[in-house]
Amino acid sequence: MEEIRDKASQVYWTGVWENSDLSPAIELNSKDLHFFPQRAIHKLFMKALQGIDTKGMKLLEIGCGNSAWLPYLKKEFGFDIYGIDYSEEGCEQAKKILEREAVDGTIYCTDAFSP
Repeated sequence: MEEIRDKASQVYWTGVWENSDLSPAIELNSKDLHFFPQRAIHKLFMKALQGIDTKGMKLLEIGCGNSAWLPYLKKEFGFDIYGIDYSEEGCEQAKKILEREAVDGTIYCTDAFSP
């Protein structure tokens, strides 16, 4: 019988991030098939945010561990960006990605359900 794993636990995600490289930057100009999902999500954001002045608006990504989306959202739309994750390793990776992309943002290491 297959073991059931809690994929929402802090232990699970810390293990995932400890064994992962930093996520690459969002590549909108690449025609590489690998970046197709990023381009598709970008189109959704463009449509959803069309006509809205997002510069300086606050945006929170819950579950931001190792996410490249926060720098993208800052660069493309001007959001003030915040992230929350309960894996210390995931938070450290999110901070490294912000630093790599030269983007200011705030990462909170805590449980979103008990901040």
